Amino acid sequence: MVDDPGMIGEIDEDAIPADYVKPSFGIPAEESTTKKKMASTNKKPEVYAIMVMSTGQEFSMSLVNQALLGVGLTYSDQGIFVKNDNMGNAFIKVANMLEPGTFPLEDLEGYVTPGVALILELPTTVRAPAAMHDLIMMARKISQKLNARLYDMNRHLIKESDLQSMRDAALDYESEPIA
Repeated sequence: MVDDPGMIGEIDEDAIPADYVKPSFGIPAEESTTKKKMASTNKKPEVYAIMVMSTGQEFSMSLVNQALLGVGLTYSDQGIFVKNDNMGNAFIKVANMLEPGTFPLEDLEGYVTPGVALILELPTTVRAPAAMHDLIMMARKISQKLNARLYDMNRHLIKESDLQSMRDAALDYESEPIA
C-alpha cells in the first residue's frame, strides 16, 4: 500500500507552488470572463457544396439514383433529391452536375452524369453542426457507392482539412459557444 497522497488522485494543497496558474485550455483570460454567454455574430447565410465526381467513366443515372436513395434522400417535385428535416423542410439538396441540374425519372439507363452536387445553406432548420455532419457523411457514402471523389465548388479535390474547416464554420452558426 502507498501512503503518498499524490498516488491516489488527491492533491496536496501545500505542494502547489504559490505562483501556479491554473490552465485555461487555450482560452485567453480576458475571453474566459467576457464571452461566457455572448451570441455568435456569424449569422449571414452561406452556401456549402460538395461535388461527388467520377474519376473516369460517367455514372449511369440508375446507379446514381440508387446511391442517392440509399443514403436517405428523397426525390422532390423540383426534380432533385433532398434530405428533409422532421417538419418536411429540405435542408440538403442534391443536384445533377449537368444542366439543368435535375434528374430524369424514366429511361434511367439512357442517361449518364459526371457527378452530383450536394448543397447546404446555413443557417437552416437543423442545427448547423448536425446539418454539416449529414452533408459530409452523405457525400462520403455516395462517393464510396459510386467509386468517385469529393471536390469543392472550384473542382479542387477536397482534403480532410477542408472538411474540418467546413465543420468548424458550421459551429459559428450556433447561438451560444460550445463550452
